[in-house]
Amino acid sequence: AWFLGRPLAAALADIERPWILDVATGTGRLPLTLLRQPEFDGQVFGLDPSTRMLGVAVEHLASYPGRAGLLLADAAPLPFADDRFEAVTCVEALEFFRDATAALHELVRVLQPGGWLLISHRVGWETFLMPGHTWSRAQLISTLRQLPLTDVSVRPWQTLYDLAWARKKST
Repeated sequence: AWFLGRPLAAALADIERPWILDVATGTGRLPLTLLRQPEFDGQVFGLDPSTRMLGVAVEHLASYPGRAGLLLADAAPLPFADDRFEAVTCVEALEFFRDATAALHELVRVLQPGGWLLISHRVGWETFLMPGHTWSRAQLISTLRQLPLTDVSVRPWQTLYDLAWARKKST
């Protein structure tokens, strides 16, 4: 709640009933922490390629009928129209995608102009076990700045990750 739910709810506070997409939602941890925020009145859609993980997410989100939706799908290509969501998140998963750059393009594509992108990126010792699937902090910042994003901010988060925030440029 402290690092994800509260800050994301605060970033979306001026938007009535925002739609959020959580890519690689896994067990639904991010949707759950966001839905627990009293000031958040939106809907969260979790997407994941694992039926087992989504099964756990269904149980975790059962207390929020009509406010959480789950979809079995991959991150690239995303099965949504352009500019659909007020926020798109992807936490603790980017390094597992076949093509993280293509996935980032998809996350930004479905994000509305002015919307928030919130992602994590692995930086801990395990990056040595994932050659070609992680970037340095400088590479991540450079990659994000090559996309139609502004206000790019990357900070250490937990022990093994950086947390990146950015906004999609308005047209």
